[in-house]
Amino acid sequence: MFGSVILLCSSPSSATTVRAAMWQLLTGARTMHERGVVHRDIKPGNVVVGEDHRSLKLCDLGLAMDTTSSESPPPHSRAGTLAYMAPEVLLGKGGYDARVDAWSLGCVMAELVRGRPLFETNAGDDDDDGEVGQLWAIYEVHDGGGLREMFTEETLSKEGFEVLSGLLAFECGDRLTADAALGMPWFDNVGALALPKEEEEVVVVTAPVVPEKKKRRLLDVIQPPLPKKTAKVF
Repeated sequence: MFGSVILLCSSPSSATTVRAAMWQLLTGARTMHERGVVHRDIKPGNVVVGEDHRSLKLCDLGLAMDTTSSESPPPHSRAGTLAYMAPEVLLGKGGYDARVDAWSLGCVMAELVRGRPLFETNAGDDDDDGEVGQLWAIYEVHDGGGLREMFTEETLSKEGFEVLSGLLAFECGDRLTADAALGMPWFDNVGALALPKEEEEVVVVTAPVVPEKKKRRLLDVIQPPLPKKTAKVF
């Protein structure tokens, strides 16, 4: 069963938890993208955690774009939540693609590691100056290698940072896709990747947050078969 809990990034999560969570979320995003669906509003509040506290699913496709349909919203329209919005969306660039979801997933990953949002501004999603403030926050983090300064090797391994920085590449053309991210060394030995039960209090909160109509819209794509062999999670 899903829909009774949401992902909560209220305190820093362990490397094992972050890697397991990101493997599941990226796998779900890859499956969506292979089907021509761009979520456009990936954030912790749109991730539900199974009752076993070990499996994640992306939910709430209300802003999703079907790239295979002529009736879908135009790909240049602004959509999403400001703190997780890719630069090309904030800049109003036309023709963006599934890599806007990759950016959002990078924001989620950073939030899991830090325990708070990566790009924090006082602007609301409907604030006319919100895009400017959000872009400024992004520039500040990216300027002069600031991202690595925020995520030292004590906080995030070299391999983990390669995934994070790849997802958060400012230029869309330089950004990792969900599929490319899953091919990075950080995700080697994926057979052992599951959210550790003993850390469930770090990443979830119980709350009736997903109405029935949203439950019916859950995209059930997060549970691909695991490789038969297992290995230690580093």
